[in-house]
Amino acid sequence: MSKSKNILKSFESRNLYQEEVKQKYEKILKKYIPEKFNESDEEEANKPESQKAHERYLRNIKRRENGADLEVKPAKKIVQKPGTYFYGNLKKLADDFGDIDTMFRYMTMGQLNKYIERDGKIYNCKTNTMVYDPITGEINE
Repeated sequence: MSKSKNILKSFESRNLYQEEVKQKYEKILKKYIPEKFNESDEEEANKPESQKAHERYLRNIKRRENGADLEVKPAKKIVQKPGTYFYGNLKKLADDFGDIDTMFRYMTMGQLNKYIERDGKIYNCKTNTMVYDPITGEINE
């Protein structure tokens, strides 16, 4: 008889321990996730699986009726990068920038093939004559 009492006590203590753990777990969840515990969750837990599946089915049908909401994004602004478009002739580049490195950055491929930089001045490749002197600001095109 004492063995059966010990067994019953051990089951009771396990059940009590499990209840305590469950209560502590719910208390922690309520503390950190309070919106999870409301009356609708309890009602949802008491519903049979067939009813839950049917409600999911109805929600999916309702969601599909509206169709996909397409998000229209505005077009990206195209920012032209230096050297990808014709900024202007050598005179305009000299007036706007004055710095030879910046001028070469804004030159097109054709202008880069036509002009070369030597000794801090810009020369014409074909005639080998000075075209721009940044010190004096002289332009000979």
